[in-house]
Amino acid sequence: MKTRLLIKYMMLIIASVAASAQERIERTPAFPGAEGWGRYVTGGRGGKVLHVTNLRDSGYGSLRWACEQTGPRIVVFDISGTIYLQSDLKITNGNLTIAGQTAPGDGICVADYPVTFACPNIIARYMRFRPGNRMAETEGDGFEPDGLGAVDSRLIIVDHCSISWSVDECCSIYGNRFTTVQWCIISQSLRYGGHSKKTHGYGAMMGGEGASYHHNLLVHHDSRCPRLGERPATGARDTTDFRCNVMYNWSGQGCYGAENMNANIVNNYYKPGPGTIASRAVGYQRRICGVGVNEQEGHEDVPRVGTPVCRRKCQPPPPGRRRRQLGPGHMAADFRYLSQQSRKIQPRREPHAPQRADEILPRDNPLRSRRLQPCARPCRSVTVARLP
Repeated sequence: MKTRLLIKYMMLIIASVAASAQERIERTPAFPGAEGWGRYVTGGRGGKVLHVTNLRDSGYGSLRWACEQTGPRIVVFDISGTIYLQSDLKITNGNLTIAGQTAPGDGICVADYPVTFACPNIIARYMRFRPGNRMAETEGDGFEPDGLGAVDSRLIIVDHCSISWSVDECCSIYGNRFTTVQWCIISQSLRYGGHSKKTHGYGAMMGGEGASYHHNLLVHHDSRCPRLGERPATGARDTTDFRCNVMYNWSGQGCYGAENMNANIVNNYYKPGPGTIASRAVGYQRRICGVGVNEQEGHEDVPRVGTPVCRRKCQPPPPGRRRRQLGPGHMAADFRYLSQQSRKIQPRREPHAPQRADEILPRDNPLRSRRLQPCARPCRSVTVARLP
């Protein structure tokens, strides 16, 4: 009897060790330094290696040819320079790693047309995206390219990329599931690039179900710096983590939106520039986020301008402590109120307030760390905080 119990006990130990080893293998980060909701994207891991050997738009050895292949694949570059596209580069076959750091010399730049991720499981690193408006005369009206885009997809991580010179937004990676944009420069959108709205020059659209944006530089934009917005595919499930970013010289609205979203806005640095000071009042220079820009009367899913910072019991603060009600549609949040609440909330490390993005993943989600516990009472809120 004792022998049987000992054997069963040893078998349980072996099974437990094997399961733990398998979990560690499955949870290998996309690359060293990958963080956020998209840190476990596999990309083309374990697949074939494809070499980009020329700067042509298409054909064997081109970037487009490598992206059009199927199956897991890792794209490396044997050449450096600028790839002038002749049409949109819409990537529809997933399980792809684009390793821009393998290019010699000054690296790789993709120009003239936008690049779009329209499939799941993509890793893109050390690339430059510069669509510009050089092809506006050729394409005619309606040519309003983003720099880099991905919507209604999943499992994407963009790392150490430079995205500039867009006619619409530079970076439109939102409405996806489990994505990260980290250590990127999102800069210099074209204010007079030929957009149908005349002056444009917008920075980024950000949001999604499990979306992380951290350590990015958003600089020299007219507005949407960034715009926190949801898509129908993710909607009320949006859980966006926007932290440790730098915003400089926004001319229009700066950071705003977040309607119908759960968002963390933590430890970001806002520095008004010449365009900010010249074009906007003091309130636009100092605010953290203009919440509820598209709010409508009687729409219960959209947070009010006075929606409080998420607290322990998800209850509004006393009436005297609410943010100023500045009238319907006014895109401003009281900087002083948010700063006071940040000092109260952040040092205490409230168990209810999510400190890391994966803390609010569903319990049965394989991407959630077992060491962390999710929020027991989910609330629709925007948490705004600054680390001490």
